Amino acid sequence: MATSEWGGHIGPILAATPPGWLLGRSDTLRDNVAELATTWPLQALGILAEVERWQRPLIERAVMAAREAGLSWAEIGNALGISRQSAHERFRNVAPSKPPA
Repeated sequence: MATSEWGGHIGPILAATPPGWLLGRSDTLRDNVAELATTWPLQALGILAEVERWQRPLIERAVMAAREAGLSWAEIGNALGISRQSAHERFRNVAPSKPPA
């Protein structure tokens, strides 16, 4: 019983935790851009603009996939580090309000 309860608690956390190898690459990119910003700020701005161009469509695609998989706005908000209401307000036009039955 305790094991199944633990699985119920840890399952959603593990499902929303990005793989370590990808987090490592993300940290490296962040650190490199931060360093670049101090010595070559215009190059850093160029990189950040490029990241901004592709990250929004990827977030929208992931939100749409999450909704199509039946995940709630609360689960999506939790994965994004925002509230359920904020997730719904931000992405309601991207993904259906009610997941498919």
